Amino acid sequence: MTEPSPAQQPEPEAAAPAPNRRRLQTAPALIGAILATLAIVAFLVLVVVRPDQAGPARADWRSAAEDASKAIGTDVLVPELPDTWTANFARVRTDPVPEWEVGYVTPREEYIEYSQVFDPGGPVFAAVMYPEGASGEVEIDGITWLWFDNSSFDDIGNDEYSMYAIWPEYFVSLSGTAEVEEFHELAAAVAAAAGVR
Repeated sequence: MTEPSPAQQPEPEAAAPAPNRRRLQTAPALIGAILATLAIVAFLVLVVVRPDQAGPARADWRSAAEDASKAIGTDVLVPELPDTWTANFARVRTDPVPEWEVGYVTPREEYIEYSQVFDPGGPVFAAVMYPEGASGEVEIDGITWLWFDNSSFDDIGNDEYSMYAIWPEYFVSLSGTAEVEEFHELAAAVAAAAGVR
């Protein structure tokens, strides 16, 4: 019996393909990588120090007062207040009349705009000398202020309350949204700055 030639020998059966381990491991590896990335991002968000959001602008009204005095040509009043009071602006206006302004932020986070207007005998001065609608007068440390309560009106903006006091060379107005006690505290500081007490 003759053996079949190599050309005639039956080919061995093909082995069943082994499972592709690389393909089977792709999904768990991808999920693991995503979870690891999310964990790193969460760590960075929680741990990395970020600067605080920018707060309201602050102005050094004490330093600005020196420049204001030079610009106006006479000393401006500089109310001395506790460090719990801040200012978001301090500036000089010259039109229509010289004016020194400070926007105070009170300890209760309310607002009072301080204005010292140098207009003796002028139209702005006269308008304050004879105001209409004053709620009354209040005396604080020797200064008599005209008091306006606008809180019952609609759309009054920052003029919920206002106060006016008159000196021979200038007048001072305070207007804003602060509590009455804070208005009185600022008025007392104005009196001290004016040398009344």
